This record gives sequence, structure tokens and C-alpha cells, in this order.
Amino acid sequence: MASRLVDYLLRKATNAAAGPVGSPQEKPRHYAPKRPLFGTRPELTRPRDDLSAQSVPIVSTHFVEQCCQQYAQPRTLDRDQDEKQAADWRSAKVTRTIDQAMRQRPREEQIRFDELLFTDKLAIKTFAVKFHPFEPLLFFAGANEIAILNYETNERFSIGCPDTRWQTPRSSARITALSLLNAHSSALLLTGSSDGVVRIWRDCTERAEMVTAWRAFTELASDDGLVLEWDQRKTPGTLFTAGSARTIRIWDVQHERLADEMSTGEDSACTCLAVDWSTDGHVFAAGFGDGSLYLFDRRQRKATQALRGHKSLLVNTFFHDWEGGEGPRILSGCREGSVRLWDTRVAADSYMRFEVRSRITAMELHPLLGRGVVACGLVNNSVNVYSVFGDLYHSIKHHEGFRGERIGIPIALAFHPFFARLAFGCDDQITTAYTCARKKP
Repeated sequence: MASRLVDYLLRKATNAAAGPVGSPQEKPRHYAPKRPLFGTRPELTRPRDDLSAQSVPIVSTHFVEQCCQQYAQPRTLDRDQDEKQAADWRSAKVTRTIDQAMRQRPREEQIRFDELLFTDKLAIKTFAVKFHPFEPLLFFAGANEIAILNYETNERFSIGCPDTRWQTPRSSARITALSLLNAHSSALLLTGSSDGVVRIWRDCTERAEMVTAWRAFTELASDDGLVLEWDQRKTPGTLFTAGSARTIRIWDVQHERLADEMSTGEDSACTCLAVDWSTDGHVFAAGFGDGSLYLFDRRQRKATQALRGHKSLLVNTFFHDWEGGEGPRILSGCREGSVRLWDTRVAADSYMRFEVRSRITAMELHPLLGRGVVACGLVNNSVNVYSVFGDLYHSIKHHEGFRGERIGIPIALAFHPFFARLAFGCDDQITTAYTCARKKP
């Protein structure tokens, strides 16, 4: 019995090793002869004829190369990057600048422009000065050139350009007005010259190029300059132009067309303009060479109010609504040295005025310092800084240094829009900028 059982088991084992009858066992071609040590499935191998067919991919892309090229670059903002990121970065920079200016703003009893920011003698006689709100740049306009100074790095651009990019076509014409467009973004420099031509420049460095130009007036007298006032509170921005012509023209700069034109009714030349931003640019003021001051309303297309009190040429005028004030006020100064503060609700006479006891050559207002700070350039070779009520804060009469020479006669003045900084150019071609001393911690 035992021998028969052993024989049966041997036959079964032999039959199992030999495989099915008539079909010898063959190993599949697509399986490897051995399984990997730690594998759980047989290792597949393709036949040689299949390998030649799959050597060329069906779809080819450069995705990997593109990703390597993009992420290998430093993540810095420039013109080639996403426009939204650049706009966000510029907006953050504007916010930081305004916050920094508010922290450094001096109190009313600390307003003294006694810290020298820079001084330099240019090759041009300055007729207009402008601060860049968000960059350390100063623009000085000469007869037919513009000097651009970086007062942090002491760099200088566009002084005596040999290719005359900044020069006016007529040699007798001179630049009389400066303004900045889109200062919070990619700033454009707007200039007005005594021949009545308005020009707009892009990239205000040695690579400056003209964007557009047009003739605002053709009948300006050669001795009178073109007066400009830029209003960007609304979109599109509006440019007010005036001069010795008997009209005031308002331009839509974005569409490059004349938006409106109003008659002044005056024989004397218009010497200054100011826009009331509280009325969305509908109301503006115009001062004239005979001392008259008019308020115009664009909705009525005429002068609605006349403010008379000055007896000589108006140097400048401003709308000013200080904190705690009752409605907008108008500040104006004339050549003979009289500065007046007007209430727009009462046209009879100015309710406040003060005398500077010298002839005024230039005048500017900083509305954010105290309740308003007025700087007056005087013919007695000095720059006096007053409150809007006539209190003298500071007087600049001499240059800094051991010799301390007397300054020239100031021709052009400019305040920084946010910081407590004052720049002026004199008839001796020396330009100077001061700031209030920093607060002690």
C-alpha cells in the first residue's frame, strides 16, 4: 500500500514539471527571466521592434526649458514683468512715501528751513523749479534747457544736451512752466514755453524723448510766458493754459483735443492759475497783470466773481482749505509785496492780509505744513517763510559755509508736495534746496 502511494506521488510530480501534454512550456517574451529582489510584479521588457517605434515622442513641448529659464531669473520688478505686480509695487511705494512724510512733518513751532539739502551752480538761469513727489529728483527749467538733479546721488542729466532735445525751436523762446503728469506711476514731464508751445517728455533722464507737442496759443507776446495748471483729480486729466491772449484754453491731454475755451475780458496778461479741487475742477481762479483776480466756472463758461484789492501784477494764487477752516480760501500775492487771504463767499474785500516790505519775485504755498506755509522770494536777496496769517517762520539770506555769501535774487520757488523741503533758483545761476531739521527722537 505504501509503495503504491509513493509511486502515485512521483508520477504526479513528474507530470506537473513536464507541463500539459502536446504544449511544451515557453517563457513569455515580455517578461524578464528573473524577478527583482524586492519587486512585487514581473519586470516588463519591450521587444526591439516596439522600442524603435516609440523613440520619437508623439507630442513635444518646451515646458521644462521655459520653466527653468523663468525661475532662474531674480524676482525683481521691471518693465518686462507683470503689469499688475508693477502697479501694486508703485502703489505701495506711494503709500510708504506719504506715510514717511507724515511722520517727518514738523510741528508748527519747528518750521525752519535751516538744514541744507544741496546747493549747486548750474549752467542755466532758472525760470521754473519742480520737485518729483516720489523720487529724489528736482527739475530746473532754463531758457531752452532743463536740468534734472538727483539730490541723493548728486547725479545730473540734460545739462547742455548737444542734440538739443530740450531746446525750443525759436532761440528767443524760453521755458516758463513745468508740471508732472502721472507722478504716481510713470511720470511725464510737461513744459510750456513763451512761444505758446506745450511739450510732454517721457523718461526724464539722458534718454528723454518727446511724447507729443502742440501749440496752445499763437498770439502770445514774446515777453510773456505761457501759464499752465495741471488738474489730475479726474480722469482724463485737464490742462489749463493762459498767457497774454484774451482767452483761457482747457485741454483734454489724453485725447489731445481742446475741451473748452473762455474769454477773460481783460486787456492785461494772465500771470497765474489755480484750480479748486473741491469742485472737481469746475471752478478755477486766474490772476492778471493789473492785479485783478477772477473766479471762473466751467459749467457757466464765464467769470462768476471778481476779487479786487491788489494794485500790481499777481505773482501767484492758490486755493487753500486748511484743517479746521470754514470752506475754501484763496491766497494771492502781488509784485508790490502784499499777500491777501480771500473768502470765496464774500467778494467785497480780503479778510486778512500782510505786507512783506519788499517786492515779491516768486511765491509758493505748502498746504500740509501747519495751517499753511508761504514762501516768498524777495528782491532784497532773501527768501522769507510765513504762515498764511503773516507770522514769519524763517528767513534765508546767506549760503551755508564759512564765507556765507549772500544769495542772489530768487526767480523760482518750489515746495515738495509732501515733505518739508524748499528749493529755489536765483539770478546768479545758483540753485539751493533746504529741509526742516529732523526731529530728535
